[in-house]
Amino acid sequence: MKTLTTLIVADDHPIFLEGLVMLFDRIEGFELLGNATDGDETLAMIIKYQPAIALIDLSMSGVTIEQIIQAVEKDAITTQLIVLTMLKDSHKAQQLLDLGLAGYVLKDMAFEDLITSIEKLCMGETFISPLLLAEMLEVE
Repeated sequence: MKTLTTLIVADDHPIFLEGLVMLFDRIEGFELLGNATDGDETLAMIIKYQPAIALIDLSMSGVTIEQIIQAVEKDAITTQLIVLTMLKDSHKAQQLLDLGLAGYVLKDMAFEDLITSIEKLCMGETFISPLLLAEMLEVE
């Protein structure tokens, strides 16, 4: 029996959230435990289910992504957090990675990058969308 990667998805845009739900319902190897539309729901689901992966929109109402990262770190929850965003901001990405974020995926490349990002996280690696990574390397 193949081990399933458990995950939750969170986004405040219903169409994008529904797309994520449909994507992971169709791909073998994943068990979608639930979805959320704001930061408060997202953090509550992470604490309750402790999924392997949480895909989280960067800009939602309620608890911020920074607060979610800090709560996960403080409570030693092993959930790997991936941000989904339209914001191509290398400084913000680095700030969140420094806090403990495991992945930063740009929404314009999300469906191409999501499975790759999850695979890399499962291997203990960090993932940054290639378009943003190229920008981050130029800054250094």
